Amino acid sequence: MFRKRIVLLLAALGATSVSAQSNITLYGIVDANVSFSKIGDNRFRGVQSGGLSASRIGFRGTEDLGNGLKVLFTLEYGISTDTGDGITGARQSWVGLEGDYGFVGIGRQYSPGYNVSGLIDPFASSAALSPVLLAQGVNYQGSVFPVSTAATIQGGGGGRFDNSLLYRSRDFGGLRFEAMYAFGENADQGDMLGNRDAGNFIGLGGTYRNGPLTLGIAYHRSESTRFSFMGFDGRQLDKREWYLGGRYDLGPAELAVSWQEIRSGASFSGVGTDNWRDRIWQVSGLVPINQAGSILAGYAQLDAEYGDEDVKVWTLAYTHAMSRRTTAYAGYRHVDNRDAAGTGALPGLRVDDNFGRSSQGLVLGVRHAF
Repeated sequence: MFRKRIVLLLAALGATSVSAQSNITLYGIVDANVSFSKIGDNRFRGVQSGGLSASRIGFRGTEDLGNGLKVLFTLEYGISTDTGDGITGARQSWVGLEGDYGFVGIGRQYSPGYNVSGLIDPFASSAALSPVLLAQGVNYQGSVFPVSTAATIQGGGGGRFDNSLLYRSRDFGGLRFEAMYAFGENADQGDMLGNRDAGNFIGLGGTYRNGPLTLGIAYHRSESTRFSFMGFDGRQLDKREWYLGGRYDLGPAELAVSWQEIRSGASFSGVGTDNWRDRIWQVSGLVPINQAGSILAGYAQLDAEYGDEDVKVWTLAYTHAMSRRTTAYAGYRHVDNRDAAGTGALPGLRVDDNFGRSSQGLVLGVRHAF
């Protein structure tokens, strides 16, 4: 199935490349690593895909429409480098128009919080290395409610939205802002259950870049959604999130800090209502040691209001540019879980019932971009 899809995409690429005004590019990342991780008595040793950057293949294109207006599109799909299972799902799939006014896109796109958080993080939202990305993706283990407590302001999969409209402004002296609205497209179109707007999303973001300084701010709001648990109906309350971050190039090193807050809750018939306000903060740095190698270090902490769910993460890593497109990397990540928290240090590690235990992970890998 994967080969068939690639053949069809390549055929489409060849068919459209005859236009002199069109520009279509095939691109991708192949990233694989060997990882070793543990929590309690659980151990994982094996090969994983996408340690430094998620493996992917994509097509992007532009066409000049004249008068300063052009159309752009991106079709990008995840790939499992470790198993060869083929396409794992769409990372991005959108079409848009760009002109003097900025950019307008429609489809599955990166949210404003995704773009801001990824820009500030020196680890570039690495799944195996970034401390803040791991903290942003934590879902409560101890809550009786089947709800999502993870941040949508993050540089991972939770920061992309289907059925979205995105506006991104042009650059105003280093200042750029964007806004997104995503439709939940709930099946309750007649609003018989009062659930028609469930899953709708609003996101706002802005960045300022001036020489060595980068600043970012973001706000997300996700409309409440319903769930069913043990035969009873419940509702996750609106999720509201704020993010502030900054990054500064000191010359011999880069320093980044960020703070964010997540507010939500859940109401459940016969049980009551839980409300929570979680905070995530991080400090990270990057030190180039020569033209090819860099040392990265970072610390992130999730201060969870619900129970003993706090998580502390720190990472020490090294990246080495073997060429313009190929990078080798190695890193160690350590996670401290409070009594009710259960977060593993690396992808692939099962937590099971090892709540409150620390977790460690070591990863060695290679990334090639084309």
